[in-house]
Amino acid sequence: MRILLLLLALAALGSSATLKLTMRNDNPLVVARRCCAQQHVECCRKAFNFLLPVECANMTISERMDAISCAQKGFYGEKQLEKLNIHDFECCEVFGTNDNDPENVCQDRCMKALQTPSLPLEQKMDRIHFCRLGNFNVAKCFNRCLHWRRHNNTDGNSPFIYGDHCSWVDRLLPGKLYIGPPV
Repeated sequence: MRILLLLLALAALGSSATLKLTMRNDNPLVVARRCCAQQHVECCRKAFNFLLPVECANMTISERMDAISCAQKGFYGEKQLEKLNIHDFECCEVFGTNDNDPENVCQDRCMKALQTPSLPLEQKMDRIHFCRLGNFNVAKCFNRCLHWRRHNNTDGNSPFIYGDHCSWVDRLLPGKLYIGPPV
């Protein structure tokens, strides 16, 4: 209602200003038609329009990854794909095996952010970095993983080893005594 009133006020003032409600470069339906198979267009459009992960029934993993990459490029261009994209899902694993998050909420949120192509980069990173209070060091590890994928893993076949780049202490419960190898 407030937006409608604002638009009416601008029109009444004779202003030629336009109100841009989104930073997206393209219409969700146009992107869905361009990036998704015909049977998935409506599902993709809804996901794009409501900033949701692309999770269409009967869509193969390959089709989903291609649609997400295509849509992210359609909405925000090639530059955003270079910074963060669906192929960075491996980096979400830094949030797993964490005693502070036994239900893997942060790992799941990271995966969902990467599967939401209409979500701007800054919002994706916020969802990933701020999924839990006190998770800052693990979030920094996510950034190290991204950097490693772009600069050290040129063949794409080497896994990111958490212990080689990040501290396991960040995954442990404060005040809990850990003795010996896990049972």
